[in-house]
Amino acid sequence: MSTGTAELEERRSRLEAARDALTGLDEVLTGACGDGLGELMELLDEVAARASAARVVVALEAVRRGEVAGSATHAWVRQHA
Repeated sequence: MSTGTAELEERRSRLEAARDALTGLDEVLTGACGDGLGELMELLDEVAARASAARVVVALEAVRRGEVAGSATHAWVRQHA
């Protein structure tokens, strides 16, 4: 397995862990104080911003590789996002 593939799989694993960490977050928020809520909101905002940017990069990579082209790009994104 190449280093790039291993790194991609590690990141995929971390993304799955992040997804799991967000699942049911509302059920544990009572454990956060006012400052903790603010810090959590800042972290969530940063994660959301980076996730949005990553979606664009993945879509561009699909176009660059020829996985999708032209007007089909929108449908591809809708199918996978």
